[in-house]
Formats: sequence, C-alpha cells, structure tokens
Amino acid sequence: MPNVKQQYITQKQNERAFIKKSIKSLNQQRITFVAEKKKASSQENALDNVIVSAIRRQAQNQRFVFPKN
Repeated sequence: MPNVKQQYITQKQNERAFIKKSIKSLNQQRITFVAEKKKASSQENALDNVIVSAIRRQAQNQRFVFPKN
C-alpha cells in the first residue's frame, strides 16, 4: 500500500512540474506577444497618448512632479 501511495505522489509531482514548466513557457510567450503588440500600436499621436501628454504638461505647469518611467 505505501508503495502505491508513493508512486501516486511521485506521478502527481511530475505532473505538477510539467504544468509549472508549461505555465512558465506560455507566460513568456504572452509577455513577448504583448510587447510586440504594444510596440506595433504605440503611435505617438494616438488619442490616449495625446491626452496623457496634455494632462502631464498642464500638471507640470502647476509644478506637479511625475516620476520617470
């Protein structure tokens, strides 16, 4: 009985290790994909960028300080 239990535990540990490796790989692929899409769609004159830069400029005129990103 203990031998069967130990085999089951070992099998589940191996499955868990495989799943963790898969998750890590998929997460890296996701990060790469998101970075590529962000790079492709980061137009300087996109509406959101224009709004943010206008707000930052107005805030800086009022002596607000923003941290560097």
